Amino acid sequence: MYNIIRLAALALLFAACAPTEEPFKGTDSSVLAFSLQQGQSIFDAAIAGDLITVTVPEGLSLNLARASVRVSEGATIAPDPAGIDAWEEERLFVVTARDGSRTVYKYTVAREGLVREGAVTLLTREDLERFGQSGVTHIDGDLVIGALAGADSITSLAPLSALREVVYGVTLHPTCAFADLTGLHNLRSVGGTFLVGALPRLEAFALPALRRAGGISVANATTVVVDLPELEEISDALELNCPLFRLQLPALQRTTSLRFTTASSGAAAVIEEIALPALTETAGGISVSNFKSLTALRLPKLRKMGGDLLCGSADVLTFIYAPLLEEVAKISLSNLGSLAEIDMPSLVKASALYADCKNLSVLSFPALTRAGSLEIRNAPIAALNEFRSLQEVGAASFYNLPKLTKVSFPLTLKRLDALAVDYRTGYGALSEVNVKGIQVGALSLLAEATRAKLVGDEVFAGTLKIDPYPVAATAASAIPFPALEGFAEIDSLHVLSRGMLHLNMSGIRKVRRGAFIQNTSANAPQTFQLPDLDEVGGNLTINFTAMGKNTTFTAVRFDKLRRIGGAFAFTALRGTPNTLSCPELESIGGDFLLSTCYDRSTYVGLSALDFPKLSAIGGKLAITPGHASYTNAKLASLDGFSALVSVHSIDVSRQAALVDYSGLRAVIGSLSPDSWTVSGNSYNPTLQQLQAGQWIKP
Repeated sequence: MYNIIRLAALALLFAACAPTEEPFKGTDSSVLAFSLQQGQSIFDAAIAGDLITVTVPEGLSLNLARASVRVSEGATIAPDPAGIDAWEEERLFVVTARDGSRTVYKYTVAREGLVREGAVTLLTREDLERFGQSGVTHIDGDLVIGALAGADSITSLAPLSALREVVYGVTLHPTCAFADLTGLHNLRSVGGTFLVGALPRLEAFALPALRRAGGISVANATTVVVDLPELEEISDALELNCPLFRLQLPALQRTTSLRFTTASSGAAAVIEEIALPALTETAGGISVSNFKSLTALRLPKLRKMGGDLLCGSADVLTFIYAPLLEEVAKISLSNLGSLAEIDMPSLVKASALYADCKNLSVLSFPALTRAGSLEIRNAPIAALNEFRSLQEVGAASFYNLPKLTKVSFPLTLKRLDALAVDYRTGYGALSEVNVKGIQVGALSLLAEATRAKLVGDEVFAGTLKIDPYPVAATAASAIPFPALEGFAEIDSLHVLSRGMLHLNMSGIRKVRRGAFIQNTSANAPQTFQLPDLDEVGGNLTINFTAMGKNTTFTAVRFDKLRRIGGAFAFTALRGTPNTLSCPELESIGGDFLLSTCYDRSTYVGLSALDFPKLSAIGGKLAITPGHASYTNAKLASLDGFSALVSVHSIDVSRQAALVDYSGLRAVIGSLSPDSWTVSGNSYNPTLQQLQAGQWIKP
């Protein structure tokens, strides 16, 4: 009982001591930050008590400068700095808090240094010394040091110690022979790009006072240290192509893009970690490549990337840390042999995710809702459940994933524009691809993935593509058409059998648009069935162009097919088929292009055409053997078209056994001489002969 009373007392004590959230009172009336921008130059004010001081060089006018001011939450400032053009004179500002309390600030301008107008080019040591003696602190133009070729005459930048700002760019040419940038230690701002060419001895790119730069580009085989401790903002790009040992960018918050690389061997670079602890946003991307000793990339505060995060050719990289990243254009991870896990818990949106890493077993993107594309290659992942918030994907592609035996998605996913699953020989046994409940635009099973069972909705409003290429013919011969669960009605069908021995496409009742089925291998199918097909809304193409001796079926039958909305094209070359039968087919909306095959070597032509209910063909009926130099010697009559009453035209050619046209009795009367063509047949009657009743060859 004592313990119970004691616990209750402690609970009351903690409740009494617990901090409570204070309501916003609005009593602060402070100027928190004040700066002026004149052209490319930005001048931050010093705020001491109620005094705001902007320090600028002698000779620089602040008139027409643009002010940037930040005051306390809920407070206002008067007069409005945005409406002021004259910043050369002193003035007073009144900051009023939410509760009405006020603070009066005095603005003033201080002068230091000297401005040099226009570009400055310093080719020799003597040029540097003369410039240093001038006392110039600000260059309103470009600064070029050294020459593109010649003697290494500049060994020190010490004469430039007074320099504070270069409004445009800084370029260091190859005749500079110094090992570091001592002399530019007071440089605070570069409006354009700081460009370092192939300097023969520059080991350290260190600018201890630099806070802003338009861009930085160091492409130098000798630079191993980059140290920019005060750099906060780069308006354009930071590009480092050098064998880094140490990289220091602790204050960098914003930039357009970052590129870190070195020679493709990476042997000289020994940097183990790239860290950008203050970076919150990039308008462009971040690229890291060819660092053979790099183990970690740390981006702890990065929230948004307008470009791509690219990491490649870093053999021992094991850690990519970006816990706050919410949006990125593309993430691409390739040739990272030691990377086993990538975890981005805050990422919500990405244009693309690409991973090709042989040991990457965990991809964790629990907050990701939309991705333009998702491509995973050669990674030993076992499931896709770490994408548990995914709602929409443009295109997904999975290639050779040895441990992923079942492709299934989280229940949150409702739309997938395209899915391609491609497994090559020796990369695991894929047993199932499940897209049930997902709106899929196109589903492709390639190579060994065609062995998998397909699970989907009864109505699949997309394209189903089956293609075992590039599995060798001997391996493909053991691949059947995938077992289907669902898929009774599909938008379109595309099958390249390439030697699949059994094409049993049972369950498919309707194809809304087109169906294309083709064999392009010497190993022709032993069986071929579409037993439930009732309707094709567009074109139906059956093209067995390479049937072999192993074909065992003698008839191609569509027992339930009633309607084809577009054209019907059928070809069967070689093998055993002798009959094409559609006993329920009533109409074909377009052309009926029928290749009956020809007799040569192992090729055997069709001998029977069975279309007892076909009454209308919207285009032409063309019956040919499929080869300009050979004839069909089996087809003797057209009795299978006895119900045909409407057709645009008829063309029958090279049917060497054809002697009987009586199957066309019902339609001949609707034809004109221009719509009747026969040639190369055993009997080639004119339209007038048939209309006169001469149906059979005399």
